[in-house]
Amino acid sequence: MEDQGSGGPDPGTRGLPERLKGLIYSGPVRRFLSTHEVHILPAAVSHRRRVRRVAPVVLVAFLLFAAWWWVVPRQDVVIRAQYHEGLFNTIAVDMKVINSGTVELEPLRIELVVTESENHTAMGFLNVTTSLSPHRTFNAQAVQFKGDQLTTDYTISVTVEFTAGASHTTKTLDFRTEEPFMNLYFEGRVA
Repeated sequence: MEDQGSGGPDPGTRGLPERLKGLIYSGPVRRFLSTHEVHILPAAVSHRRRVRRVAPVVLVAFLLFAAWWWVVPRQDVVIRAQYHEGLFNTIAVDMKVINSGTVELEPLRIELVVTESENHTAMGFLNVTTSLSPHRTFNAQAVQFKGDQLTTDYTISVTVEFTAGASHTTKTLDFRTEEPFMNLYFEGRVA
């Protein structure tokens, strides 16, 4: 009997590595690479030169960011208040003080007052004196009270007073609720 193929083994009997080798060395990948301009940079030629140029720039940028984030004295204080209406006319106001700055806030005085917007009756009150380290968050205890959830709007007044380094800061933020919203989120920058 005569062999009717190309003289080599049957393509169906070759293993996967042999078929891939045939595609890379003599197949469509080789033809594509020979007819198209593909920029494949060897690691020994210009890549090292680029790394030597870019690495110091990246290192300097990282050091500047790290100095700004941890070393350079700065104040960055944010207040977040959350208004929640619950069952049976229960209303709660949660508050966070976020110190993203690099100086400690000491002493930190926080006063939260929730009043009705129409007749200015105080519904809830919180007064806290504490200290807050850099890059930390203070979660205040929730102020809970019974109130009218359907028709009454409330004003949430937050007064923050702190000393950071040589500067003294006092700021009052007022947030107003609107019906029919049951959950409202407020945020304000202090310094």
